[in-house]
Amino acid sequence: MHNLLRNTLIFILLIAGLSACSSNDAQISAQEKIAQENEKKQQQLAEKVAQLEGHVENWKVAEPSVERLITIEKDLRLLISQLNALVIEAENEKTLVAQQEKMAEQRQAAPAENTAMAKKTSAKNKKLEAYYTVQLVSISNVKMVEKSWSDIYKKNANVLTDHQPLIEQVQVKNKTYYRIKTGKFSSKNEAVQVCNQLKKQSVSCMASVYSGQPLDQFLLSMN
Repeated sequence: MHNLLRNTLIFILLIAGLSACSSNDAQISAQEKIAQENEKKQQQLAEKVAQLEGHVENWKVAEPSVERLITIEKDLRLLISQLNALVIEAENEKTLVAQQEKMAEQRQAAPAENTAMAKKTSAKNKKLEAYYTVQLVSISNVKMVEKSWSDIYKKNANVLTDHQPLIEQVQVKNKTYYRIKTGKFSSKNEAVQVCNQLKKQSVSCMASVYSGQPLDQFLLSMN
């Protein structure tokens, strides 16, 4: 009987020892798993930080090029606007020539009693075209008229100091354009000379018939 009790106690102690070892192993395993997960998260975070640092370095390298592209884009927009003005002016000149040819044909076909009236009309047209100006640009956004003139003037004040801005509103193919002009010259040659000075400073322009409103009057009429 005594031996049976002793063996039973030994068995119970063995079972308890095994349970304790198993519990300790489970705790160690859980801690290792948590440590591994934390280490993995730290590695992922470090990789993301490295990626962000790489993006920052790439931006520092690309930033000057981006700024140059922005400057080029602005210059291209101005050039396109000026080219549009030249195209529109060419179309207007073509229309004017056609009208003059038509008027010439009508004068030739008109009876003698209309000759005096034709002369008066011709004299009136010459009077209207007695002055010339320099057309700088033609734009479709009325809100940009004042700023466009200001930008051009600031860059070319040495040429434009004595010349006032003039705005002419025209319709071309059912679209409204605003021609920004400057100066009032008694001959086309004078306008061409000023335009040539501006061209030396990389400003596109052309001599044009004097027409339109002074800038301040134009702005008042738009309010």
